[in-house]
Amino acid sequence: MAAASPMTNEQIDEIRARLASPNLNVTELREIAQTLLADNGAQYMEADYWRESYRLAKGLSYDEIGAIIAVRDASKAHPRPCRFPHEACACEDPS
Repeated sequence: MAAASPMTNEQIDEIRARLASPNLNVTELREIAQTLLADNGAQYMEADYWRESYRLAKGLSYDEIGAIIAVRDASKAHPRPCRFPHEACACEDPS
């Protein structure tokens, strides 16, 4: 079952409800896994489309767009518990 577009929140909620069912069988579990794998592919295809559109609109090279993504990921505050303690850590104090 290949999804044409990423799943909606309602579809994800339906899957969560099915997974919470006490009488979930192996066939249903396989179907859910296939649905989620197809959605994963749809999410990546859509992200690639928008990334490439942005790159072309801004006239950036592949290296430049990769650098933008790397800087964004490197400057993002990491969640607690802090896996990379440093004096410049942006984590909130747990107390």
